[in-house]
Amino acid sequence: PPTPPSTPRHNHPHLQSLYANASVDMVILPGSDGFFGVLPNHVPTIAELKPGVVQVQETAGGPLAKYFVSGGFASMNKDSVLNVSVLEACPVEDLDNEAVKMGLAQYQAAHAAATDDIAKAEAEIGVEVYSAMAYAIAEGA
Repeated sequence: PPTPPSTPRHNHPHLQSLYANASVDMVILPGSDGFFGVLPNHVPTIAELKPGVVQVQETAGGPLAKYFVSGGFASMNKDSVLNVSVLEACPVEDLDNEAVKMGLAQYQAAHAAATDDIAKAEAEIGVEVYSAMAYAIAEGA
């Protein structure tokens, strides 16, 4: 039967899965309490991710693929399946240094000019995300 018009629909045209059903050697995640690594047979875990770099090592001793994420969650189940859910992610090499500098400056100015708690909180989030992007670029993460 057709979906009633009052039922909300969620379209996610940009959903993308990297490493779906793939075995990797290790993943390093930017947890809210600091970076942590996940290896096969890791204890089941749920963690909040802060803005930062997710690093994926496909094979032992191999190079690290690096993705900037704006924050999100990671969950490791008992079968060694890691799910990382984020709203935004991009390869670190795709970050534009000039755009990041401009965005950081805009959010810092917005924070300085904020006259209420909501505007201040929104600007703080922007500063945190753009600062993490600037750090990722500087570190060549």
